[in-house]
Amino acid sequence: MCDLFRKCIREEGFVLEDSTTEEWHKLYDEGRYLLRDRYRVHVNRIVDEVNFLLDQFDQDPLNRAFVNSLRKLFYDLGHDAEGNIVFKKQLMNDVTGIVLPAIFENVRYVPIPRIEISDPGVDAVSDHKM
Repeated sequence: MCDLFRKCIREEGFVLEDSTTEEWHKLYDEGRYLLRDRYRVHVNRIVDEVNFLLDQFDQDPLNRAFVNSLRKLFYDLGHDAEGNIVFKKQLMNDVTGIVLPAIFENVRYVPIPRIEISDPGVDAVSDHKM
């Protein structure tokens, strides 16, 4: 995969050649085979876990209140009192100059769970500690 992207970036006119399309289709088919056939059970487990995490996030009242606050903020950023679409430069400056820096300053740790994958060909562990 990296070779195809390197060639696309480095070799002038490579992306216009028919061989590039053939290589892309071969790479796409291989990735599709890996995700849909060979590792289907693992991919389904990961999708199920992500769906479970998102569902748990959605069920938490504090998270729901946070999402509603963000929804209202972005609505207020783009609409005036009558509901017409308008850009509010001062409000955007407040968000980028005050709100975002405060979020980055106060959110110091976001836990990411350990991920382990075991297969006859490979054992992989992703463990993020900050």
